[in-house]
Amino acid sequence: MRSTALALPVFFVLRFVPFIDMVGSIGFLVVSVAVPIWAARWWRRFSKIETEDAEFQKARKTVKWVGIIVSLVLVLSAIVSFVVAIAVGNIS
Repeated sequence: MRSTALALPVFFVLRFVPFIDMVGSIGFLVVSVAVPIWAARWWRRFSKIETEDAEFQKARKTVKWVGIIVSLVLVLSAIVSFVVAIAVGNIS
């Protein structure tokens, strides 16, 4: 999940590269929607497990933070897009 989330900045940059901007836009949208859903499913399934395993504790923390950060990126992206659309005059 963390590796997938690390592709988010790559897709963001690809949005501004001519001829492959569509790949960047689609990838950014898919990753920014899929990762929070993936994190929520993981959390729902495995959050109740009680263990002292250090790797599991690290995974739990990683899933929580990756889900939160990517969710915030998705919300911020939607807000910025809406504000830009209003500023340009596309939305009445």
